[in-house]
Amino acid sequence: MSLAIHASSRVSTISPRLRVQRAFTWMLALALFAALAAPTVDAASSERPGKKQIKSIEKNITANLAHKSEEVRSGTMELIIDMRRSWPELDLEFAVSPLLDALKDDASAECRMLAATALFLLESERGRIAVAHRAEFDASEQVRSHCEAVGSAWNDRASMSAETQRAQ
Repeated sequence: MSLAIHASSRVSTISPRLRVQRAFTWMLALALFAALAAPTVDAASSERPGKKQIKSIEKNITANLAHKSEEVRSGTMELIIDMRRSWPELDLEFAVSPLLDALKDDASAECRMLAATALFLLESERGRIAVAHRAEFDASEQVRSHCEAVGSAWNDRASMSAETQRAQ
């Protein structure tokens, strides 16, 4: 009984403005997911987005990577990862700088790890250097370990590419 009273008093302490902000954040995240993630459900049969869609995607991704909500930022990074896997030929270079900012400054360890993974999949040279730096100097052991694994995968990919070129 006391738990129910405590829970109901806690709900009433949330300001109406905060409720609206939270609702808006969730609606924005759901709208982004519905609008942009839906084409990746069946990547083999899905078509590459058109120029108008790409401009819209670029605008939304750029805004969402700077969003104050961790859920929006992490969902956007997951979207970038999915888009790279679904459409490897799609130019996502516009996302590199905001991802570098997230890798360096995001308060969330999860977002920093997602940024490292996205930069790896985007094959950004600046990203490779930043991931190596985070592997040494990030405050979170979990992020350092993840960045070390990503850096190792990056090195493996580079050495495989060099071996393939030598074989030809």
